[in-house]
Amino acid sequence: MELTSIYNSDMAQKFATLAFRKANLSHLLYRDLPDLIKKYVTTGNKALDFGCGPGLSTKFLASLGLDVMGVDINKNMLTNAITSADGIFFALIKHGQIPAKDNTFDLVQSMMVLLELPNLETMQEAVNEIVRVLKPNGIFVAVVGSEHFHKNSWYDKETINLEENQTLTSGQAFKTYSKALDLTFEDYFYSDKDYQTVFINAGLEVVKIHHPLGKDTDGINWGIENTLPPFTQYICRKILGN
Repeated sequence: MELTSIYNSDMAQKFATLAFRKANLSHLLYRDLPDLIKKYVTTGNKALDFGCGPGLSTKFLASLGLDVMGVDINKNMLTNAITSADGIFFALIKHGQIPAKDNTFDLVQSMMVLLELPNLETMQEAVNEIVRVLKPNGIFVAVVGSEHFHKNSWYDKETINLEENQTLTSGQAFKTYSKALDLTFEDYFYSDKDYQTVFINAGLEVVKIHHPLGKDTDGINWGIENTLPPFTQYICRKILGN
């Protein structure tokens, strides 16, 4: 499996500043995860951040008291992660292989990673590799765009070509512009059924599907986010024997 990433050093540095921006859509990526992780991760505290980027999501896991390792395919992202990681170990993935033994981690998290993969075959290979390093009964938390993500514009993220996006089919690309980062992203649309099929084929049981909505207590002037979730959070458990 050959994974590629387009993020150059300038883009990676912009990503690294996101942690200092409090009022942005990424608030909904993280807000509910501590409670979900506390509820479902029961086998131990060893964690992997798959597709860690500049390390923001990795440091988030570390803040929960987890013993975490971050991996990514992009050297520019990892450069930013390593220089601000407070002792967290990071590693470069080559040929899609996670540098860890079978049954190593109690938790694997992927934050907005699977929707960057260009086809379901590549996604299946990536999730199979994630399951390899998960302990039996370990938890995989996959955070992706919801089925509403490509059809709407959000608090600080503008979706490009909205009219055409209404009829996207699985594996088709779409673009969004992040106002917080001043970056344009190209991702791929996959349906809820696509994701669940990949998880099941890899030997995972989907135990919870969570759609974070905006709340008044967030302190952010949400709009559409109050009624439509931009993201989906899949909580999956590795089935014994896999």
